[in-house]
Amino acid sequence: MRARSRVGLPLAAVLLLSACGSTVATTNAGGPLQQGQPGFNAAPGAGSPAADGLGGPAVTAPGGTTGGSTGSTGSTGTFTGTTGGTTGTGVGGSTTGTTGGPAGSGTTGGTSAQGVGPGVTATEIRLGIPYCSDCAAANAALGAGGEDPGDTRRYAQAALDDVNSRGGVLGRKLVPVWHEISASDNIEASQQEACETFTKDNKVLMIFFRGEITYECGKKAGIVVSGDSGSGPVFARYPNMFAAAGMRFERLAAVTVKAMVQAGWHKPDTKWPTGKIGIVSWDNTDYRYAMDKGWLPAMREAGLAAPLVKWVAIPQSDKGIADAGPAISSAVLAFRQAGIDHVFIADGPAGIFTGAGLTLLFLQNAKSQNYYPRYGFNTNNAPDFSSHPQDQLVGMIAIDSFDTAATNDAGIALNPQRERCFAIMRKKGLPVAQAQTQQVAIGSCEYAWFAEAIIERAGGTLLSQMIAGGEALGTSYRSPYNYGNRIGPGQHDGVALFRNLMMDAGCSCLKYTSKPYEP
Repeated sequence: MRARSRVGLPLAAVLLLSACGSTVATTNAGGPLQQGQPGFNAAPGAGSPAADGLGGPAVTAPGGTTGGSTGSTGSTGTFTGTTGGTTGTGVGGSTTGTTGGPAGSGTTGGTSAQGVGPGVTATEIRLGIPYCSDCAAANAALGAGGEDPGDTRRYAQAALDDVNSRGGVLGRKLVPVWHEISASDNIEASQQEACETFTKDNKVLMIFFRGEITYECGKKAGIVVSGDSGSGPVFARYPNMFAAAGMRFERLAAVTVKAMVQAGWHKPDTKWPTGKIGIVSWDNTDYRYAMDKGWLPAMREAGLAAPLVKWVAIPQSDKGIADAGPAISSAVLAFRQAGIDHVFIADGPAGIFTGAGLTLLFLQNAKSQNYYPRYGFNTNNAPDFSSHPQDQLVGMIAIDSFDTAATNDAGIALNPQRERCFAIMRKKGLPVAQAQTQQVAIGSCEYAWFAEAIIERAGGTLLSQMIAGGEALGTSYRSPYNYGNRIGPGQHDGVALFRNLMMDAGCSCLKYTSKPYEP
């Protein structure tokens, strides 16, 4: 199996776990789902109003679920104004436009002199981008290493140079403001320090970092934050936060249970005869909300018995990872003693981990205790992570939204955004062959291209305009991480399309069992 990049998302600062990829064979029937066909995402950038609607034509998920309701048509940049009522020539833009007033017609091309967001000058738009100098070494220490990307700022600058070579955004260059963090530092302290850098020392228009401290910081400063996923209440508290390549925890939980039931994963089998289910999860309010509003209701609706649930404290730095060991070991032992042979791992961004940390630690511990249940995985488990103990994955079935390697496109068209991103990096002499370098490359392209898309669509740089611009993207923005995205009012978590896959014991490899579909 190859390693592919994974949930560092547009926050690829704390990359403690760069994950995954695989050599994947396909069992798809029928023709490929073409990304360029009507109903699929347009190329990233300049707010071109592509036809929205991941769902039209609808794609039927295995088991009979029809995915893909028609999306709303993308806006061309006209919003009701909130900041004034005068018309003026945009500063640094090429088009005269209005940012406010009753009619509220704002034309993409410039920001009104009366309403300029933080970090914006006549020639520049500044973005807050953290970078980690020791995360590659920390990953390697966990057994999740790979190519060392070196100074990750080179990747982010290459992606920004791509946008700037095409004229920048609203006639301005995208300029990074850097903030260094370390895997050995407490993540919440790092978020607070980054807040100071991006809102006081150097003002920026957008921040690319995760965590509620960052989201609150951006909200107070009138800044959009491109962060990670979280529970529904997090998105409700922070309307300034977008997670283009993420999915709300409770929504992902429900999708996972539904996919497993449709695939028959839960049924007793010769190798896993009890059919009893256990769930191990990170322990904080977000993951408890996802348990109460996602995992447990979905299981009840499917007629499944109540699972045994175990909780693990979240490490806030690399020094705290060992502290999670006893809780994980206890969960493995409890599952074995209860006769549980089907396991969900409710994983995702948490503390020092950007994703799949709990999964890797649980699989390693289960192997050490000679415990081999059948796993039901999703994107946050990184089902094709090459560092997972492969004998633990026998019987595993998964639903995955990540499209970060060519092998993920078996039977369908290549992800054009990912391939374009890798080409940009190779042209700059930057490696993108495996694991950590792919993670950094894709995360860097997400920085630049999501900033380009949301600002262009907004046609202005005030927070209200940026939020409206993000919500008007619909499916026109395709993240280099994913098969397809949808962002709109009430949905700032952008993942829309998934593929089903399974571990094939015959070849000890992963096989896709569906085309991308919207569950």
